[in-house]
Amino acid sequence: MSTRILLKKSADESMTKTEKRKWDKDVYLLEGVEAVADETTGEKYIVIHADPLDPAASMPRVARKYIKRVTYTEEKYFEGFRTDGVYKLRGATARVDTIEVVHAPGWQNVNDTTTISRHQTISISAGSIRTLREIYTKVRQGTLKPVEDWGAHLSEVEHRERRAAFVAEVEAAAT
Repeated sequence: MSTRILLKKSADESMTKTEKRKWDKDVYLLEGVEAVADETTGEKYIVIHADPLDPAASMPRVARKYIKRVTYTEEKYFEGFRTDGVYKLRGATARVDTIEVVHAPGWQNVNDTTTISRHQTISISAGSIRTLREIYTKVRQGTLKPVEDWGAHLSEVEHRERRAAFVAEVEAAAT
């Protein structure tokens, strides 16, 4: 899980650079909360170590006037979490993607055949933690439909056929 609060340029005026370094980056303080700068863009952000979707989690207090966007990425959902595609709600955007990973024979001592594992990732960009929680909840509940549907309405038979063809292709390439 990766969660960041991206800060507006105007937050720079209220930040203090510290002597501390984190992840080989300079650390800044914004109202007592640590922020770091992206090495490519120089954009400052706050890393959240608590789960922003947990209502009991302690979130850093950052004035709304400093927040540009809140981003969240998670890669743990099993296949079929939700339809692959792009979802939108009140200025927030969520993307759900299915990832297939091919494991060589003997992976985790399972057996002597090639196996495939599938999981979904969800990434969200929202204007606030509240909106992030709202779009995540609606996607998770299935009450929000994708504005871009990426064809995940395949039947299980079609998934199995694609999987079998892919495994056969990988095994043929390995021999």
